[in-house]
Amino acid sequence: MGNSWFQFKQFRVEQALAPLKVGTDACILGAWSQHESPRSILDIGTGTGLLSLMLAQRYEASIDALEPNAQAAGQAAVNFCNSPWKDRIKLQQLLLQEYFPAHTYDFIVCNPPFYASHLKSGNRSRDMALHQESLSFTALAQHSSRLLAASGRLFVLLPPRQAQEFELEAKQAGLYVQQRLHINDRPSLPVVHRTVFSFGKKVPEAEQVFQLTIRDASGAYSDQFRDLMKEYYLIF
Repeated sequence: MGNSWFQFKQFRVEQALAPLKVGTDACILGAWSQHESPRSILDIGTGTGLLSLMLAQRYEASIDALEPNAQAAGQAAVNFCNSPWKDRIKLQQLLLQEYFPAHTYDFIVCNPPFYASHLKSGNRSRDMALHQESLSFTALAQHSSRLLAASGRLFVLLPPRQAQEFELEAKQAGLYVQQRLHINDRPSLPVVHRTVFSFGKKVPEAEQVFQLTIRDASGAYSDQFRDLMKEYYLIF
């Protein structure tokens, strides 16, 4: 059984009550997502609050975190309250589709529910976090476009097949891929298992493509991964 918490350099994520625990892919999403001096950040489906905390560490921005699941929202509330940035992070327990603020955001980040028709576990909270019952790709794309500033960026983490589906939905909502980071575990397993996308409202002259391999041939963390996570992971 894993720890009931995950300790980072500047904050701790308690996760005993969260349907989904801290994972490497989500940490990569939080560390790789970048924007020049954002004033406002929106974290869609915050879960434990991990992404909000990672971005609060890096940017002096106000952060709104949405989480519809009561159990997860309660866990995120504890993590925000115990962090150095509790005055800059505002948690709201509601769906993205119900959120209508008076302003747009410079930076939106989301580790969305991936699955539409896969077999479910029977755990209601976990299934809600993993499956598109409460947040379809269509809804995510349309409402992210509504909430994103003209020069803003939306960052999303997805597996390969779902990435293709979301790209189509995003384009229909007026969001275009600016950058993508393909993630694979190690050189001997070259198949991409996740991609982080950066979307914006302007069609780019040329899309930028990056590659991240988490471990080297020996199984140790790669220098590239260490460099990306050095401001967050205690072991680096």
